[in-house]
Amino acid sequence: MIAAGAVADALACLPLALAQAAHHMKRNYTSLSKYLETYTTHTNKLMGVPAYGPSITETFSLATSDLSADATGLLQALAFLDTDGLDESSLLSEITTNDTAGTSDSNPQ
Repeated sequence: MIAAGAVADALACLPLALAQAAHHMKRNYTSLSKYLETYTTHTNKLMGVPAYGPSITETFSLATSDLSADATGLLQALAFLDTDGLDESSLLSEITTNDTAGTSDSNPQ
């Protein structure tokens, strides 16, 4: 339980950071102590990143580190959209259409 407390402290007990950390550990079969070691290593690289502080930035970085370039680009684009105005069915339809056609249109109309 000491490792759990250390991870929570490192992430400033922020719910989103804790949820992302838990997902990363579950997906990668990583122990609390190994996650904390990886987090600390990556945080040291990110010091000086002003957005939201290192805990949010680092947990997001770890959670998305194994995404493809297309998935990363989509995630970055979606970050700028208002979720209340996002038509999920249209988005999924466009993704399915591009996957079926074997193309990845980086400039949808």
